[in-house]
Amino acid sequence: MKIILNFEDKDTFRKLERQAYDGTIDVTKFPPAEYKYFSELRKIYYAFKFEGLSKEEASHRKQLFFRKYSEDISKQERCVAVYAQFQESIRKASENISRIEKSHDVTEVAMLACETLGAMMGEDTFYGRQKKKLEVQYDGT
Repeated sequence: MKIILNFEDKDTFRKLERQAYDGTIDVTKFPPAEYKYFSELRKIYYAFKFEGLSKEEASHRKQLFFRKYSEDISKQERCVAVYAQFQESIRKASENISRIEKSHDVTEVAMLACETLGAMMGEDTFYGRQKKKLEVQYDGT
């Protein structure tokens, strides 16, 4: 049975830190950021317990590694958000391509194409600007 750890749970995180201190933690199946943090933490605690590393230096190193861990997690979350947006853009583009194929209205085709292009480029205002151009052209203003 596979055990899934919730690294965001403070109690779980503390227990894992304690295991790192005791030298009983198994990081082999941890995600990359957690693997890196707890591996380094285990080394710090080993140096503290057996190699004469001072408590202050051990605490300082732990803080540095935790800060790096937090940065790694933030970067990972940003990447996930970017990929999710990219997938949504692909979904929207596929939907619009289908609507373009079914349409017989040139203006609708142009607007759907602009919406798709804006989504694929991550340009939120492109569609609105092009829509205004078409409205001005057809209104004569």
